[in-house]
Amino acid sequence: MNWTEKEWALWGKGLLFLWGLVALGAACYPGGDGFQMAVRGWLALLGALSLYTSVKNLAG
Repeated sequence: MNWTEKEWALWGKGLLFLWGLVALGAACYPGGDGFQMAVRGWLALLGALSLYTSVKNLAG
């Protein structure tokens, strides 16, 4: 099966959305030391940006 560029783009946007959900979920995990909290902060930021980008791209 040969996928079109539009189909590849749609799958990429969907995977970006799912990665954003996973990153935000991981960022909300309780406990840990300062380093773990810093990593989770970056995960939350990247997850939120991924969700925003994927929703924006899927909408338009």
